[in-house]
Amino acid sequence: MFVRLLIKTVVPVLVPLLMPFVKILSTPKRAARVLTGILTNESGPTGVYFDEGGRPMQGSALVRDVKFQDRVTAETRALLSPD
Repeated sequence: MFVRLLIKTVVPVLVPLLMPFVKILSTPKRAARVLTGILTNESGPTGVYFDEGGRPMQGSALVRDVKFQDRVTAETRALLSPD
């Protein structure tokens, strides 16, 4: 019941706002399928990318590189530190 309410109220509001920024939201049907899948997924995967068809895909080799992830984290923390 909560999911149905969410789909009827939140998705119609979010989809038009996100369409200019996200290619996978190019059609209302595709957008609804992708957003519903993300919102109702109980496993809560993180770091998932989606292709132009709204299907999950792997990120680039650079994004999956642990050293690069550590470098980005360190540089972001340095940028955001108050000192």
